[in-house]
Amino acid sequence: MNFKKSLYLTKSIAVVLLFAMAYIKEHADGARAIAFIGLFISLLAGQYIRSKMLIKGKTYFSSFLAEAFLIFALESLSKYVINNYLHIFYIFLILEAGLVLDRKKALWINAFIAGISLIKYFYKFDNEFLFQLLILSFIITILNYASAQKESAVKIEELSKANERLRIGREIHDSLGHTLTGLIMQLEMAYHVFDTDKDKSSGLLRDSIGSSREALRQARQAVEKLRNDKYDIIEMIKRFQEQTAAVIVFNDHADTPFFKEQYKSLIFRLIQEALTNSIKHGRAKNISININREKDHIKIMIEDDGSGAEKVIEGYGLKGMSERLDEMNGCFDYGSRNKGFFIKALIPAGDIYE
Repeated sequence: MNFKKSLYLTKSIAVVLLFAMAYIKEHADGARAIAFIGLFISLLAGQYIRSKMLIKGKTYFSSFLAEAFLIFALESLSKYVINNYLHIFYIFLILEAGLVLDRKKALWINAFIAGISLIKYFYKFDNEFLFQLLILSFIITILNYASAQKESAVKIEELSKANERLRIGREIHDSLGHTLTGLIMQLEMAYHVFDTDKDKSSGLLRDSIGSSREALRQARQAVEKLRNDKYDIIEMIKRFQEQTAAVIVFNDHADTPFFKEQYKSLIFRLIQEALTNSIKHGRAKNISININREKDHIKIMIEDDGSGAEKVIEGYGLKGMSERLDEMNGCFDYGSRNKGFFIKALIPAGDIYE
């Protein structure tokens, strides 16, 4: 189970237990009991829908606002000024926002939630109000600091990659450029003395061959550093075709070589697993892979002409694909059609390119 699933499951269990204790404390009956339970079911439904959302956008952001108002409505039904069991819901919501939203959004939404949670304390503005304010401020500050540290780590990693590319570029200029310049000069000299001094011309051409091989070696070395062979989809497909004799049509309309490494890795592993399943389980002879950008999504569609399956048992491979996509807030679908098997994956585009 990944982090987000664990987070929502833990939160749901804790919220149900807290509500049960709050309800017992309230001794609610009649219309108030119905309203209590109705609002709580709405709150749980909102949490479930948010846990299944695919893209962080306005709807996702607004779901935190909606839940804050539902908690406030629950508190308003209480016969107590403050029902501490219900009040803890705000803390859970602040923690969730700090963990799953980006830092700026989390800061704004948590400030709003904190403000809503303190409304019932405004009437007396005493030590209890100051204590609640201090606790909430401390939690928000810690979450904001942790998020800032995570962002800094990502920026440092990206800067390291940029510096490495710059270093390789300089290396190409200094070594390969120098070798190619020497090669051009040798060829020009061999051309000029070709008619007058055959032996000298032959010697220069032999030296040119050596220089060419050295230039090729340096070019391969530089390209090897720039490429990330682990996630070279085209090379992987080529090797797979050679090993299995399957016909694979690959169309990339989203410029995946320019994706950030984590997205390239995700798509590479997804295609790799899909190809393996097509041959191993479906005995497919033809496989098509299409990657397209559609509005806010990157869509990966993999189809084959294999035997398909009436009932799909989700094994380790399919489960692994689903978990990887879930970590990227993507979604995953698969099944049989008239003939063959399909796998469809959607990944939020967002900040996907390097």
